[in-house]
Amino acid sequence: MPDGFWLNDKFIPKAKSKTELNLGEWFFDKSSGTAFAKLEEKIDPNQLKLEFRLESLAIIDTPFWKIRGITAQFYNYAGFNIWKTDHVEIRDCEAHFNGGRCIDVVEVANVKLLGNLRPPSSFVGLFSFAHFGGLRKS
Repeated sequence: MPDGFWLNDKFIPKAKSKTELNLGEWFFDKSSGTAFAKLEEKIDPNQLKLEFRLESLAIIDTPFWKIRGITAQFYNYAGFNIWKTDHVEIRDCEAHFNGGRCIDVVEVANVKLLGNLRPPSSFVGLFSFAHFGGLRKS
């Protein structure tokens, strides 16, 4: 589900609901899987660059994942979101230009983060921890 929208490389704010859609806003209807945007009448959407951004490349909430060699960039929250699970390995991946962290880790056990790359100045932080155990980083 998209959580960010850009029109010709310009961020467009999200409306609270389809019925409250104002000029210059967008809304995603989960039930129909349809995005709506209210644009000026003179604008032809077929001539525009439209981009949606997702929360994360991967939200991992089940055990026994091995992810290797993936680049996660331009996501709204984190490149990889590991949440309430165990036995996950992320190896030799890159995560940059995301809205928050490279890798977000919450309530996990037995997670390995090995050889992952990130630019030194483009992050709030590499990890977010809450009630974790068994995390290894190298």
